[in-house]
Amino acid sequence: MIKNFNTTNFIRKQMIYRLLPFVLGIAVLAMVFLYKFSTKYFDEDMDEQRDLIVENCMNIVNVAFLNCVTIERNFNNILSNFKAVMPNNRRNYYSNAIQHLLSVSPNVRAMWVDFEPNVFDGLDAQFANTPYYSELGAFDMLWEKPAYGPMQRIAMDTAMINSAASKDFIKLAREYRSTIITSPYRYAYTTMDGEEKVFVIATISSPVFDADSNIIAIAGIDIDMNDISNTLLERLPVYVHSVGLLDKKGDYYLSTRQPELSLKNMRDNRMWYGVNTDSLVKSSLTNGLAGITKDKGGNKQYIYTMRTLDIENIANGTIIVSTGLLQDIVDVNSGSLNSILGVLLIAMLFLLGGGFVMIGIWLDNYYENEIIFYVQTQIDNSDGTNTSLFNFASNQNLDG
Repeated sequence: MIKNFNTTNFIRKQMIYRLLPFVLGIAVLAMVFLYKFSTKYFDEDMDEQRDLIVENCMNIVNVAFLNCVTIERNFNNILSNFKAVMPNNRRNYYSNAIQHLLSVSPNVRAMWVDFEPNVFDGLDAQFANTPYYSELGAFDMLWEKPAYGPMQRIAMDTAMINSAASKDFIKLAREYRSTIITSPYRYAYTTMDGEEKVFVIATISSPVFDADSNIIAIAGIDIDMNDISNTLLERLPVYVHSVGLLDKKGDYYLSTRQPELSLKNMRDNRMWYGVNTDSLVKSSLTNGLAGITKDKGGNKQYIYTMRTLDIENIANGTIIVSTGLLQDIVDVNSGSLNSILGVLLIAMLFLLGGGFVMIGIWLDNYYENEIIFYVQTQIDNSDGTNTSLFNFASNQNLDG
């Protein structure tokens, strides 16, 4: 009779030899699937995040410019109704009106108007060579909002008026006979304390018409691009290297986190080193672009997008919005994802291992009695010539 038949090691060895490859195969397949799925999801998520950032930036810029366009249109409408005010009080009234409108207009650095001679109130000769007026005495007015200190009205002399006539904010408004926006330009002035202040400005201007659709004045507002840049910065994720606003020539209105690029061309940005920026600008005007570029030193990579924004109600209001995401920060996020995947895979291995042990224990208990019964029956029925069975019993610690 067999006593103390120990099948534990036998069962477990057989289970390990037979199930381990199967379990490991499942684990490897699960790991590969999880990794592929997760990285694909991560890439798609990054693309989606990039598109959302671009859309968000474009919406911010669009709203900011549309607000400025609305301010300029209101300003133009106020000026168009100048005949509703008595001539003797007209200049004083509009000076106060412009000052007030400027004070309540965010992102606007200055407001100005340039009337044709002897149109505004018929009093040009009376105001000639008086404070704030040129020798012609026409109603040319500029109110300015300095970075520090109260608003101030700037004296308009003949040289200043003649110079302005050749500038885009006057010339383009006459040419288009509509609201226009200029390319960015540098505007500097000296404060009463002798300190020079410099702004990057874009001007929105439009013609003022009489009843016969003749242009009798050009009115405009000067937008401080730094204010729009600050608004963008407040809403940008950390992995966005910069957002640039460019005109059709590739000149920067602004570049967040790189203010030194304002007024410079794309080719001056290390981010676009080795890139044909002229071709890039032309392509972006017809199709949205996306790609990867390296900086001049080759130390950093950027995932960039370029999209065009057509500002409503501006004749030439196409602005290129460029965004750059730091590749190394994206890689850090990818590394974090890999770390998370590693932890998940280790946990999965532990779960599979635990399941493997539980199956072994269950099979051990289930088959032990069956094996004992089978071996005992074979030995009882043997005539002693089945030496392999006795060897098997001996190797498996069978005592009888």
